[in-house]
Amino acid sequence: MYRREFFIGGAWTVPNGTDRLGVISPSTEEVVGEVPVATTVDIDRAVGAARSAFDDGPWPRMTPDERATVLARAATILRKRETEIAGVTVDEMGCAISQAPRAQTGMVAALFGHYAEFIGTYEFEREVVVGDRTGLVTNEPVGVVAAIVPWNAPVTLAAWKVAPALAAGCTVVLKPPPEAPLSNFILAEALAEAGVPPGVVNVVPGGRDVGEHLVTHPGTDKIAFTGSTAAGKRIMSLCGDRVKRVSLELGGKSAAIVLHDADVTAIVPALVAGAMHLSGQVCGAHTRVLLPRSRYAEAVDAAAAAASAVPVGDPHDPSTLVGPLVAERQRDRVEGYIALAVTAGARVAAGGVRPAHLRKGWYVDPGRRGQLHAGGPRRDLRPGAVPSALRRRGRCRPHRQRLAVRPRRRGVDRRSGARAAGRPAHAHGERRDQRQLPAVPAGAVRWVQGVRPGPRARP
Repeated sequence: MYRREFFIGGAWTVPNGTDRLGVISPSTEEVVGEVPVATTVDIDRAVGAARSAFDDGPWPRMTPDERATVLARAATILRKRETEIAGVTVDEMGCAISQAPRAQTGMVAALFGHYAEFIGTYEFEREVVVGDRTGLVTNEPVGVVAAIVPWNAPVTLAAWKVAPALAAGCTVVLKPPPEAPLSNFILAEALAEAGVPPGVVNVVPGGRDVGEHLVTHPGTDKIAFTGSTAAGKRIMSLCGDRVKRVSLELGGKSAAIVLHDADVTAIVPALVAGAMHLSGQVCGAHTRVLLPRSRYAEAVDAAAAAASAVPVGDPHDPSTLVGPLVAERQRDRVEGYIALAVTAGARVAAGGVRPAHLRKGWYVDPGRRGQLHAGGPRRDLRPGAVPSALRRRGRCRPHRQRLAVRPRRRGVDRRSGARAAGRPAHAHGERRDQRQLPAVPAGAVRWVQGVRPGPRARP
């Protein structure tokens, strides 16, 4: 899939520069596509188109029902192109095709459909009466939204940002990641076909330099970013200097707390499967398991056996559950974390080498990557996508175990104030142990065994 132009102002636009980015398949290490690389001039053009579409165009001035009609049409078109989006995403970032409906395509059309319905009943204006005074509260679109998405679910995360922005009446400049830029061009085509006016959505892939230019551009009113905590901190500081609206969804590591009476043999394989989602490259991966010392050996054995049984291979093969990592640097990073943890005293329960049957591709066998476990909570080095089992004594008091990365779900990271992503902490055990968990600093706590699962609200 080769793209020679950007999508700016409702048209395919020749780039300002001549640099091009080859998209390399993580499974074959071969070039599967190519896109132009944006310069600051291209970003200026995209922001200018979005600014003009917002200030002078019809989209913010349409009624909610009119915008809903376009969004519903976009949902229908995107649903028809799900297979195409899935195939391109597998090529560009290595997601197993068996997981694509859940991770890469299943929510895209649904999100546009959801917001089409949502704005049909949302009160954009309402009267507020206090005593003998009446006020009118109006909810207006914020303006031009800069949407910056990562490579692990490029179209899904773009839809999370673009769909609500369009529903509100905003215009958007979308910057796809350089590792996986191809699939979001399909999103641009679908939105144009649905009748989104020129300039309302603009797609301009590029690296960090143009990303920072987009964030600081005086023509953008709101930044929506999903990615690393380090990049999020930088974006927050830049927006703070400019008093610019910003929402951040940053990398998290979700925890599982296994209590003394849990069925370890049933729970641990499910936790391993959760840790392997998108080859472990997702904020909701269950990469930390805290369990009683008395159940530790049993859990490690169960995890090693479960991980060794996970099919790893060609991401286009429907029988594959775990494909490659997105890039060579990512594989090197994971292997480096494993080596670092072993040096610090951790033990790898199931090996630690690349899969012998795959000569090409940036693979790390999940049976080996998956099962580092440390001798105690303070020896856990958080090795990237590597799940770790941690022993504890006595009652479950995770706040005293000093978890290095606290479990949370779209909640506030109490160390930095940044919004963070990830699944809730999961607790496995009987209801009587609920009293032990209110101190878990998570956005939500979900019980899995013994009571009906459900989020616990936190202040």
